[in-house]
Amino acid sequence: MTKKTPDASETDEEIEFVEVGGRLIERSTLERARRAAITAAAIRAKVTPRRIVAATFVLLLILASLGAAVYYLIPYDRTRVEVVFSQSAAGHVVLAEIVNGGSRSVENVVVDLTFSQASNDLVLNSTSVNITLLTAHQSAAGDDLELLIEGVSGWESYLVSVTLSYIDAAGNTHQITEVKQVGDWQLERWSVGDGLRLLI
Repeated sequence: MTKKTPDASETDEEIEFVEVGGRLIERSTLERARRAAITAAAIRAKVTPRRIVAATFVLLLILASLGAAVYYLIPYDRTRVEVVFSQSAAGHVVLAEIVNGGSRSVENVVVDLTFSQASNDLVLNSTSVNITLLTAHQSAAGDDLELLIEGVSGWESYLVSVTLSYIDAAGNTHQITEVKQVGDWQLERWSVGDGLRLLI
C-alpha cells in the first residue's frame, strides 16, 4: 500500500492574507465579498421605487383580469331566491328577491311564494311572478314578490313555501321547492337555490 505524498507545489502554495479592520482575512474571501457587493449594488441600482410601483400595478392588473375571467367569461349558473321574513304584533311580511348571480342569462323564471298556517296548511297569502329573461349578475324584486299578512296571530308557527323554476343558458330546466317553518324569530333570512353550477 502506497501513500501519496503531496507535491512541492501543493505544500509551497501560499495563502495570502489581508488585514481589514484589525483582522486577517483571506484574499480570495475578500474578492468573493467584493464581487457580491458589486452585484448587490447593480441590482439595487435597477430596483427603484418607481419600478416597484409599476410591477405592483401590473400584478394587480393581472389579478383583476383573472377575476373578471372567472366572473364574466366562465359559464356558470347561480340563480336563487333571497327571502326575508319579519313579524310584529301587526302581522307578518315576506319579501323575496330573484338573484341571477351567474355569468349567463336565465329564461322563463317563475317564482311561487306561499304563506300558510303550519297547523292546518291554510293558505293566508300567495303570489306568483313570471320573468321572461333575467340577465347575468342582475336581480328582480318589487311589490309582486312581497306578501303582507295582517290580522293573524304573531309568534305562532307558519310555513313559507318558495318554488323557483327557470331555464339556464345551456337549456336545462331547473325547479327547486323549499318549505320553511317560521315564527320562532322576529326576523329570518334564507336563500333558495341549487348553488353554483358550471355550464361546461
